[in-house]
Amino acid sequence: MNETNIQPTRQQIHKLFMDNVMEKAPGYAPLKKAVIDDILPTPTGVEKILTIYTKKSEEISWEGHRKYIDIQYMLSGSEEMDVRNINLMKASIQYDEVNDFQFFNEIEENNSNPIKVNEDEFLVFFPKDIHKPCIGNGNKVKKIVVKVKL
Repeated sequence: MNETNIQPTRQQIHKLFMDNVMEKAPGYAPLKKAVIDDILPTPTGVEKILTIYTKKSEEISWEGHRKYIDIQYMLSGSEEMDVRNINLMKASIQYDEVNDFQFFNEIEENNSNPIKVNEDEFLVFFPKDIHKPCIGNGNKVKKIVVKVKL
């Protein structure tokens, strides 16, 4: 069986993304100075563009992270993303330290006011921002999710 070394391609995609998307993003320069390690795209974001079909809000779980900032950049299509402060949420599963991931439920139901994210736009979620991405009516979107280690 032949194995292909995808590392050079992965590095080139990372460089193109960082040079053409992240360097032009508002607020990126101060963020870059505030983090300890290099800013790295998630493995799925590097290996392929994420293709996702949106769902109704009630079909999606709230998610949060402790060690990384999530930057979700929309390549094509649009979706809505909702966000709540962690103080308004309660964990619904135990924190997964290896994958830096946890699901949440709202303590009290709050009025939802999702943010529409269109092509060439992005949202940044910090650890206190419990978020619900991929909200819509079954439309197809393509996006990249970048993780920034704190």
